[in-house]
Amino acid sequence: MLASHAKGVPPAPTDRRMRPVPCETETETIAFAPSSLAQPRAARWLALGVPLAVFGVFGWLRLISGAPLSLLEPGFQLSSLFKDLALLLLFILPHSVFSRGVGRRLLNRPFGPCGERPLFVFVSGITLVLMTQLWETTGPVLWDLNDWPHFVARCMQAVGLLLTTWAALVVGSALLIGLPHLKELRRGGGVPSAELIALAPYSHIRQPINLGILLMIAGMTEVTVDRLMLGLLTALWIFLAAPYEERDATLEFGEGYEIYLGNTPRWIPKKAPQEE
Repeated sequence: MLASHAKGVPPAPTDRRMRPVPCETETETIAFAPSSLAQPRAARWLALGVPLAVFGVFGWLRLISGAPLSLLEPGFQLSSLFKDLALLLLFILPHSVFSRGVGRRLLNRPFGPCGERPLFVFVSGITLVLMTQLWETTGPVLWDLNDWPHFVARCMQAVGLLLTTWAALVVGSALLIGLPHLKELRRGGGVPSAELIALAPYSHIRQPINLGILLMIAGMTEVTVDRLMLGLLTALWIFLAAPYEERDATLEFGEGYEIYLGNTPRWIPKKAPQEE
């Protein structure tokens, strides 16, 4: 879950709306520049991160839609595989480092708290575009699904895409790509308030966006060595990062999120107990 840090009031245990808990120490540590400082030029440059991120997402969807096998079956090229690995790490490592702790404090240095999310989107967009546009397909072909297995795999990818889109809209797609932060950075306002509302699909699972990505990866129909590496390393990254994301959310939202963790499974929805 991607959200900005802001002061707020901890929710009642039964409230689905969770806001950040006050943390003066964290605010003093993270905020290096005053959030009231108007920086319109920085906002214009950082706004380029939005189309970069969108373009990169479409490039990623093209990669996982399947390897291009219509013209010629690709042969194995070790250099291409190492290049793809380097491109994947170029995206994963900065994305992970700048998501928390020291990385977030570094993102605050150039433009202050309002610039943190737009700068994160900008860096992520550039690295994702580089990865998807410079990616090279290398064989051999490991599997190429046809007939009903192909149909089932495509349905799995469609479900994953719908789940990811649904979850992003519930969280707030504009907040995810930093549009409110860009607005405040341009005019010199405060950091946009963050909140998490445990509505569906978040009321059923804690990681719907990541689960949707995993479903799209699992539904790849034409898989070569490079696509297998892409899928396995991305899945491993998601499984390793999920606990850290939830730990950060617990620090941000406090008791309300701890109750949410206890009541909501991470990956597989649980059957609601039947009332007698």
